[in-house]
Amino acid sequence: MRRAIFIVVGLMLLAVAIHIVLRPRAPEPQKNFLYTDGTPWGNAPLRRPASNSQASQCQEASQTQRNVAASMITLQGYECKKVDAMCPYVLYQGWTVYCNDYRYSFELKKHGDQWSVTAN
Repeated sequence: MRRAIFIVVGLMLLAVAIHIVLRPRAPEPQKNFLYTDGTPWGNAPLRRPASNSQASQCQEASQTQRNVAASMITLQGYECKKVDAMCPYVLYQGWTVYCNDYRYSFELKKHGDQWSVTAN
């Protein structure tokens, strides 16, 4: 009797497993990566600073500051071969850094004694 119960339960579990594996699945939605302006990720134009006044502020960084910013970004595992512009923050210590022909932008923020790097 016990053996028959084990066989029946085993067959039921096998049937459930086969049903789960062979059931039709809904197609997965296609992932479209878009920029905030709605352009597709691969075909998007290069991002530039938002306005002319912001672009003029971005010219304040020295070459040494650009080298340090690129080093901080690459140490975090991101790609930054060339710093195009660095826009300083107004209210606290930090920078918005544009790299590789304005394709990537990063936020460098100072928290006490430490700096953080965030990709945008």
